[in-house]
Parts: sequence; C-alpha cells; structure tokens
Amino acid sequence: MYNEVIDKQIASAMKNGEHLKLSVWRSIKNEFIKFKTSGTKEELTDEKEISIIRKMAQQRKDSIEQYIKGGREMLAQAEQQELDMLNSLLPKEPTEEEIDSVIKDFVNSRQTPVSIKDLKSVMATVKMKYPTVNGGIVTKLFRENYI
Repeated sequence: MYNEVIDKQIASAMKNGEHLKLSVWRSIKNEFIKFKTSGTKEELTDEKEISIIRKMAQQRKDSIEQYIKGGREMLAQAEQQELDMLNSLLPKEPTEEEIDSVIKDFVNSRQTPVSIKDLKSVMATVKMKYPTVNGGIVTKLFRENYI
C-alpha cells in the first residue's frame, strides 16, 4: 500500500521541485528496496512497511535529540521536518486508555487471576485490535495495573 503512495509522492515532489519531500520519499523507497533485496523470505506487507517507517521516524527522533544537545538547531529543525513527514504516513497510535480498555476486557474475561505468564496472550489480544501498537506500552500498562 505505502509503496504505491510513495511512488506517487516522489513523482509529485519531482514535478513541484520540493527537494526535502523528494529526499524523504526516496529514502523510504530505498528502505523498502533494501528490505526486498535483503535475502529474507519475508514479504513486504503493510505491517512491515509501517515497521520500516516507524524505525526511520525513531532514527529522526534520536538525531533531533543529539543535534539539540550539540547546539545544532538548524539540523534539528531539518530532521523535525522529515520526522513530521514520516509521522504523517503512520497510522494513529491508540491511546493508553484505549490499550488499557482492551487489557481490562482480557483480564475480566479470565476465570483465574492473571500473572506475568499471561503477557503473551495479552499482547496478542491487543495486537488483534491495534496491529501497530507499541509492545512496550502494553507491557508497562499490564504490569502496572494488573499484576
């Protein structure tokens, strides 16, 4: 899905002379191509594309922190613009309240008390409703509120 969208965005950015956008779209396309040619047997699914874009966004966040620490505000602003473009492609993340609601439903549906051993089942249940959820948030909420 994203592959086709990015191809259109590259063409549009080239037509309009938008160098920053062109650079970001090409870098995403490049990451997709790297994945396809990496020799893994995995297919480039929508979930994998989201994962790749999310990883690129995290790299931008890390760069912004480093640039700010180093007093390089101009570079941090450029990275922020790239991050904003990447974030515009990512699906809306569920709030902690939405995630907690799914966890609570899981816990209430159980006949026995939950333990840390149920984390894998909780994660699977939450991922069924929110496929792109951050596992760290699910783990944190489960541990804090139910164990």
